[in-house]
Amino acid sequence: MERLIYAATIATILIAIFFPSLRPGRSDFFPAQRLNVSRCVELHNEIVRLGWEGMRREPEDFQPKSWFEHHGKEAEKASKELSKELISFLRGAHHVPEEQYFHYYVSALLYPGDDMFALIDQTCGFDQHTNTAIMCMSIHDGDGLCQPDRIKWYPLEDVLEKWLDMIRVGKVKAVGPDTEFSPWEILPYSPAQLDEAVNVFNSLVLAIETRMPSLPVTGETTSTTLFNVNTLKSAQIRPGFSFEFLTRARRPPFRFIAPGLEVPTQESLPTQPFFGMEKDVPDRFEANDFTPPLLLFRSPLAYNRPASSEVYNPHDIFGWPFNASSYTSGLYFRSSWAHHNPHQDEVVLVLPYAIGGTGWARKSDWSMFGEQVTEYDDPLPHDVHGELYQTGHQPYIEMHSVRFVKVLQSWLKMVERGDWKVGAEGIKNGIDEWKKADTRGGWKRYFIEPDW
Repeated sequence: MERLIYAATIATILIAIFFPSLRPGRSDFFPAQRLNVSRCVELHNEIVRLGWEGMRREPEDFQPKSWFEHHGKEAEKASKELSKELISFLRGAHHVPEEQYFHYYVSALLYPGDDMFALIDQTCGFDQHTNTAIMCMSIHDGDGLCQPDRIKWYPLEDVLEKWLDMIRVGKVKAVGPDTEFSPWEILPYSPAQLDEAVNVFNSLVLAIETRMPSLPVTGETTSTTLFNVNTLKSAQIRPGFSFEFLTRARRPPFRFIAPGLEVPTQESLPTQPFFGMEKDVPDRFEANDFTPPLLLFRSPLAYNRPASSEVYNPHDIFGWPFNASSYTSGLYFRSSWAHHNPHQDEVVLVLPYAIGGTGWARKSDWSMFGEQVTEYDDPLPHDVHGELYQTGHQPYIEMHSVRFVKVLQSWLKMVERGDWKVGAEGIKNGIDEWKKADTRGGWKRYFIEPDW
C-alpha cells in the first residue's frame, strides 16, 4: 500500500490510492524526497486553526485531537500499512473538527480503513515511497495523467504551503459556517493578487524603459495608467480583475511589451474578438457572473485553427461558445464564471503558429505540448498554438490556466537577463521569438514552475 491522501471537497470519503508504474524511466526526473514531518504538521495545523476561527468559534476552545487520538484503535490498525514518517505526521496532525472543511479544495485527512487504499473520485494523493503528493480532482486523472512516471509530484509540505498561501493572500477566505465548504469560499481574485500583478507589470515596464536607447514620444500622454474607467466602460470591459488591472497599471512609453505583442491603445482595446459571443451562453449564467475572453496584448497576426488529422485532434483554445476558427493572436485573459473555480487572473498566449512538436517545450507539470495521454500509450508531443506557459495538470488545486503574474514574472526575467533585446519601440525581438520555447537551448527560459 503506497498512497495516502487528503480527500477533495467534492469526494464522498477520504481515501488513499496506489498507481502502478506505467512508464519506467520517466520518474528519473523526479527523485524521492524526505518528508519534512515537523513542517507538514505545522502547516496542516495552522490551516485547521484558521478554519476553526473562520467557523466563528472561540480561539480558547480550540483543543483538537490528533488524527491518531481521534481514530484510536482503527488508526493503530491502519498504521501497519503506513511508513514511519507518515505515522509521525498523523500523530501530530490535528483532526479536522466536525462540520468544518480543512480547505476549500480539501475536506479532511482520510479515515482509517480499507478505503484508505481504494481509488475513488477526487483526491490528494501521497506516495509513501517518494514522499511526494499531487491533487487529482477527477477519477479520470487516474487514467495515466496522475501517474508519478508521467508528471511530477511534489513534497507534501509544498502542497500544504500552497493551500496556506491561498488563504494568506485572500484567494481563499474563511467567512463562516454557512458556505458550501464551510467556512471557506474562493474569490475570483484578491486585492493582494491584483497588487502583485500591477507591481510586477510596472517593474517590467521600468526594466524595458531603462534599457531603451532613448525615450520615445507617444500620443498616449493623457493618463499615467493604461486606461481610465470611462474608456473601459465605453469598450464594454466587464468589472473584475482585468478591469482593475487596466485602470491601475502604468502605461508604457513604448509599443512592444513582449516579442511581437503590442501594448493596448484606446483604438485597439475595443476591438475584441469574443465580445458578443456570450449571447449563446445558457440563461442559467447571469451576465454579471460571466466574463468573455479579453485580448490584452495583441499580435498583428491571426490565429487559424488547424484541421484535425488521424494523428492529432487540436482542441479549441477557449472552448464553447468561443470556438471561433480564426481570430487575433496574442495574450488573452480567459473567460470566467464566478460560481465555478473562478480565476479571473488566468491567461493564455495564443500564438499565430504552432510549436511543441520537437518535444523540448514543457508545461509546468513537465508534460510536452500537445500530449494526448492514456494509460495505454506513451506521450507524444504535437505542435499547438496555446500551451506556452500553461500549467498542464495542476498539482495543488483544481485545474485552471496560468496566472497572469507568473507570465509577467517570466517576461521580467527575460528582460533582466538580456534574453530579449530592447530598442526604441520596446522589445525588439519579433513574433518568431516564441519558437525558441521548443528548442534545446531555449525551453528552460520559457518554463514556469507550478503554482496555485
